[in-house]
Parts: sequence; C-alpha cells; structure tokens
Amino acid sequence: MAQTPYRFKTIKYAGKDSSELYRDLKRIKALYFSLNHISRFGNSRLLIKAFILLSITATAYYLTLTATSYLVLQFSYFILGAACVVIGMTFGHDAAHHCLTGNKKTDDALFEIIFGLQGINGYMWRVRHNNSHHPFPNVHEYDSDLEISSLLFLDTTRQKKWIHLYQHVYAPFLYMFFSLMWIFYIDFILFRKKQLANMEVIHHRRIELIKLLVFKFLTLAIFLFIPLALSPLPGFLIVLSFVVMHLINSMLLTFTFFISHHVGETTYASPANNSIDTSWLERQIAATMDFHAESKLANLIFGGFNAHLAHHLFPDVCHIHYPVLSSLIKQSLKEHNIKYNSLNFFKAIWSHLTLLKRLPRTMGTLA
Repeated sequence: MAQTPYRFKTIKYAGKDSSELYRDLKRIKALYFSLNHISRFGNSRLLIKAFILLSITATAYYLTLTATSYLVLQFSYFILGAACVVIGMTFGHDAAHHCLTGNKKTDDALFEIIFGLQGINGYMWRVRHNNSHHPFPNVHEYDSDLEISSLLFLDTTRQKKWIHLYQHVYAPFLYMFFSLMWIFYIDFILFRKKQLANMEVIHHRRIELIKLLVFKFLTLAIFLFIPLALSPLPGFLIVLSFVVMHLINSMLLTFTFFISHHVGETTYASPANNSIDTSWLERQIAATMDFHAESKLANLIFGGFNAHLAHHLFPDVCHIHYPVLSSLIKQSLKEHNIKYNSLNFFKAIWSHLTLLKRLPRTMGTLA
C-alpha cells in the first residue's frame, strides 16, 4: 500500500452540530434541490458561462499575439488575465471540491489544468485548502491560510515583527506580486516544508513534482514565450504587459481571497487542550464574510468567494446555486438571531486593511 503523503492533526469542536439551526440549514439545502428538481452540480447556465469565458480568453489571447500597439497589447493581456482569474475562482475552485460536473475524475482533470496553466500547483493548493482551511477557518495553527506569508501578521499566536506594524500600508503592494510569487517562489517553498499548519508532510510523490515543473513551464510558454516569439511588437513590451497583467489581476485575486475571512467582522480561534469552545457550524459562520452574495453578477465573477458562507457550509454544491442558497441562509440566521457577516466589496477591503492595522498593535509579542 502506498504511503500517504500527509498526516493531519485535528481538533475537537465543542459538542456536535445538532442544533435547530444546523437542522434548518440541512433542510434548506435538501428542499432547494428537491423542490426545484435539480442537482447540486453545474447546469446549462454553467455551460453558457464556460462558453463566454473561454471565448473571451481565446479572443484576448489572439490579440496578445497580433496586437500592433502597446495599448491594445496591454488591454488584451489584462482581459486575458482577468478571464483566467475568474475561471480559476469559479470553475477551478468548484472542481477542487468535486461539485462541478458530477464526475470526480473529470473534475480532477479540469482542476489540475485550470490551476496548473495559471502557474499554481493544484496538488499543494487543494491539500491545504480542503484539509486545513475548510475544516478550521481562522483557527490559529490549523488554518494554513493564516501562514500565507511571513510578511503578514494574521496568526496572532506567532511572534510579530516591527515591520508588521506597517502591514496595512504595504499589503496592497505585496498583493500585486502574489501571482508572480506563486509561479516562481511559493509553490517551491511549500514543497520543501515539512510542517504546514495542521499538516505534517511525510513525502511527495515524484509525479507531483514533475507536474509542478511541467505546468510552470507551460504557463510561461503560453503567456510569455509564445507571445515573445509571434508578436510583431518589441519583446520588452511583451514582458512589460505580462508583468502588469499579473500586478493588476493579483490585486483582484488576493483582495477577494482575504476579504472572505480576514476582516474586522470575522473572528479567530485558538485551540486549548486540542479543542475549541464552539461547534463546527459556529466557527464557519463566525470566520466567514459574504459580499454581494445574492447578486448574479457577483456570482458570475467571484463564484464561491462572494457567497463564501454558502460555500463553507455546502462545499459540495456548485457556485451557480449560491445566490438562492445565500438568501435562504441569511433568512435562517436572522430567525435564529445569529449574526450574518456581510459587507459590500469595497467596504470589505477597507475592513481588511483596518484589521491589518489593528492586529499587530493589539495582539502578539514583538520578536
């Protein structure tokens, strides 16, 4: 029998999720699908969305190869990058949770391709996301997303540094380089680490390292080397457009990621004696922020990230269903007098930056 690549450390939640709210939410999910006679996977609207996004991607890519002016080239790169980000946040994210097509092998293949061609190693991302972040959102030493960068002080159980006092100032600039850092640096560092939050790395299969290297090369070939070879414009303009594309679209990606959990309205938890004093359901609600969760336009762009509570409660459901489910969840929380975390996109960004300013000034000890 092949040795498992990871060993996972877990914690106990206080009690079982057998509350009336928990039963109501399970009932909401079951009734939504049974009464509408639909499955929890994608539907015809998802196919239309895929066609539109792939058409935009193909058109933008063609223009990056044929543009004769820098403005057209840069705009094409921007649209290409934005379309890829949306595909990753919606189709790739759903495929990682096996809720896209209804076929696990198809979802696995789509996930690997979508993430891989954007320079992100799907293997490492999914292990951390599904086994660390989802079970323990905003739980210190268990949610690997709290360890995303040593330049960010989010895990208040760790020692802070003087530079963290200014993280609210430099964070937006740091976020601009997120995707480039992931392509050239972060994945390689993650592969070398033996401990990732609640995960102990035993070994990596050789095929995973091969896939990492192959997809890194393909990413650079598609987005940089081929345009350099075929474009009629000077090479330095191609490189500049490639970099600017990443700087701009990284801002969209990282702020979307961070505001779904790391804002002033959400809470964090620290385990004591291998347990925390809330239920799993209470932790998911307290740690998660929605923005425009019932908006079809936001759902088109952000998928499961804007309706993030629905995603954390029902990660086996395709994002296409989240606007309706979010409305039902919101109503259920109101009936049970439980706070529902929701802000608009720009207020959530401000709340995130405010949190970054507050945490190192009120929590932790200076190294």
